This record gives sequence, structure tokens and C-alpha cells, in this order.
Amino acid sequence: MSSGSNAGNLFSDTNDSVPNSASRDQFLSESKWEKGSWLSNSKLKKSILKLMVMEIMLMKTLLMLMRLEETMGMQTEYLAIILTKLKDEIKSKNRSDCYAAGTFWIYPRDPIFALDAAFKAEGFCSPVELYHLPVFVWLPTFLPGTPESFYCSQCKENLNVTRTLSKHGWSSNPTARRVRNLDGDYYLLTNRFICDGKTGGCKKTYSGYDETILTQLP
Repeated sequence: MSSGSNAGNLFSDTNDSVPNSASRDQFLSESKWEKGSWLSNSKLKKSILKLMVMEIMLMKTLLMLMRLEETMGMQTEYLAIILTKLKDEIKSKNRSDCYAAGTFWIYPRDPIFALDAAFKAEGFCSPVELYHLPVFVWLPTFLPGTPESFYCSQCKENLNVTRTLSKHGWSSNPTARRVRNLDGDYYLLTNRFICDGKTGGCKKTYSGYDETILTQLP
């Protein structure tokens, strides 16, 4: 009888070794809660990690933009110096020094000379000049064999009237266009022309590399 009683106790609700239905439900519910809590913490960690990665990427982007802005500032100042020099040369000599030397190009100094000049001038090797790019100077009115004047293609096409173009200063905003090239970037600097409204023109403006200008060159 005692063995039967013991056997009965094995399946009784009061036996501590095996949970009864209430304790089983509690056990399962606690397991689910713990599992849900673990999943919740895991998602939270992933979200925090994503935010950290996004913050790092944002900081890198901001630094890149700051460097780009700084570089663009260097280039703008560099181009302004070149343009002023060209204006002075044309005013005093009626041609640019690069054209007098038989080339379209104005090159920055090679790195070793640029750094040496910076060290002598500022006391340290400033890398500013290393950011400078070559400049291609395109001045159609100073080319050999160029016509005495260029005409406005718009007036010719629309009104069948030949009107000559007047000089209209230099390109601005930007001073020169950056050209992407497989061998390295460079700047294209040119002047502008206008069909002057003061003489009855249509007021259309042209860059020195406009097709209207190029097609009239020899």
C-alpha cells in the first residue's frame, strides 16, 4: 500500500519534483516573458548600433563637406589670382603671357617647389598649393587667324541679320569650369561675348567655348 501511495504521490499536485498544472503555466509564462525580454533587449541593442553607425557616417560626411568647402575656397582664390594676372597682362601687353610663350596652359608649381616656397614665406610647409589644378586659358580673340569679329547666330537664324558680338567680360560663378579628365582634372577659363542691345542686338551672351564661337574659328 505504501508503494501504491508513493506511486500516487508521484503524480499528485503536491509533489515538489514535478510541477502541477498551475506551476507549469507559471513556468511557461515566465519562460515566454524572459524570451520576449531577451528579444526586446536584442532589438534595442541593434537599434542603438544602427544609430551609432549612422552617427559615424554623418560625421564622416560633414568632415568631407568641410574639406570640400575648404578646397573649393582654395581653388576660388587661386582662380581669382590667375584671372587678375591675365587681365593685367592683356591690359599692358595686349596678350597673355601663356599665349606669348606658345601655350594655352598655366600650371601650378610642382610639389617640391610649392612646399619650399610655402616654407620660406610662412615658416612651414603649407599644402594649399598642392590643391591647385592646371588652368586651360581659352581666349578666341587672341588666337592666330581668328576673325576680326564674331557674329550672333541667334540674330542670323531668327532675323537673318548679321550682328557682331561685343566683349562681355569674363566668366563668373564660376570663374572657370572644372573639367574631369582621365589624366587629371583641370580648369577651363574663358571670356564672354554679347549681342549688345545698345546697338539693336538681342542681348544673348556666349561663352568663349560656345559652339557659335567655335564654328567661326579657322
